[in-house]
Amino acid sequence: SAQWTLAQLFGIIQPFMTQDQDQQAIAVLKHNLDHNADWIVLITTMQTLAEWSPKDEQLKAWLRLRLDKLTQDRRKSVAGRAQKLQAQL
Repeated sequence: SAQWTLAQLFGIIQPFMTQDQDQQAIAVLKHNLDHNADWIVLITTMQTLAEWSPKDEQLKAWLRLRLDKLTQDRRKSVAGRAQKLQAQL
């Protein structure tokens, strides 16, 4: 899936992105987290957003709400990663 690869690539190139590019990447990742059911997309997107959230309080607050929901996912891999990331925030 291009979406989970994109989450990984955004994580790698984020230090080189402009503020506008950073905000566009966050918007794409938020959309993917809200509108995709693929477990790999969810996990990689959660991870990237969690790595970015310490410097963005709005993103952190938004992500906390999504992680709360994802901790109830029927797939153990998704629920487990959401719980782990929630604890790190």
